Amino acid sequence: TSLSVYPNPTSGVLNVSFGAGADEKYTFKVMDVLGNMLIDEQYVAKSGDNLEQLNLKHIANGIYFLRVEKEGAEIKTMRIVVQ
Repeated sequence: TSLSVYPNPTSGVLNVSFGAGADEKYTFKVMDVLGNMLIDEQYVAKSGDNLEQLNLKHIANGIYFLRVEKEGAEIKTMRIVVQ
């Protein structure tokens, strides 16, 4: 699965661009460095290219982790910076 996150660092909206092989459920989780869940959103991807936007405007400046899961299995965890 190709996955890109931009802009990073972000000041508000984080774009998550990824390709899906079929109509599948994806979960986007944003956690702080202590593992506290700040965002837990489900998204049904269509086969092909997808773009999901996460609103991080309410999150304090700092370092966080975005975990992307497909059908409950982790695909990738990325470090993101909110500034």
